[in-house]
Amino acid sequence: MSSYLRDTTLGFGSVITNAGTVTWTGGQFNLDNSQTFYILPGALFDVQFDGTLIQNIGGTSTFRNEGTYRKSAGSGTNIIHIGSFLNQGVVDVVTGVIRFGNGSVTTSGAGNTFTGTSGTSILFTQTSSFNNTTFSGLGLKIIAAPLAPITVTGTIAATNLFHASGTWQGTATLNGVLEWTGGTLSPHLTVAAGSTLRLSGTGAKTLGG
Repeated sequence: MSSYLRDTTLGFGSVITNAGTVTWTGGQFNLDNSQTFYILPGALFDVQFDGTLIQNIGGTSTFRNEGTYRKSAGSGTNIIHIGSFLNQGVVDVVTGVIRFGNGSVTTSGAGNTFTGTSGTSILFTQTSSFNNTTFSGLGLKIIAAPLAPITVTGTIAATNLFHASGTWQGTATLNGVLEWTGGTLSPHLTVAAGSTLRLSGTGAKTLGG
């Protein structure tokens, strides 16, 4: 069963739980003042344009993904500006860009993944916590958060992952390739056998304490 969203606002304390498919085809989606949107395992939230998911009013609204959050159409950017985006499932970009802006991203649980096809990007420009996260696919996954901490723990499986700005902190093991193009690494980081930490680009790179 599918539901469709256009120019939607959830009221104070509202909760929506999606066990099927939600298709977002137009209009801004407002999660204001302590609202919660759940995507259950096996369910899909399908973004079919370059929409903005935003929190305009105080409190901490939460978008919790245990299924799949997918951008399937639109060549531009899907902007996510909410208090808390909790990913325990898959964030998948088929076309265009997903950009996490104001608020925070937190990941946990086996299988939490950010992936994209060739020519796409996922941008993390705010406070983020990655735990046992997989970054997969041909699309770019770029950490560019000069004013926000990035906490990385557990085992990180990295394909086309870039750290461009901000401070990466925490205790983690890197499996795959991390492109360090700028910013600060202040972690206890183990580069696993067969994996690569690559210092590239012209940006300044700082190894923190």
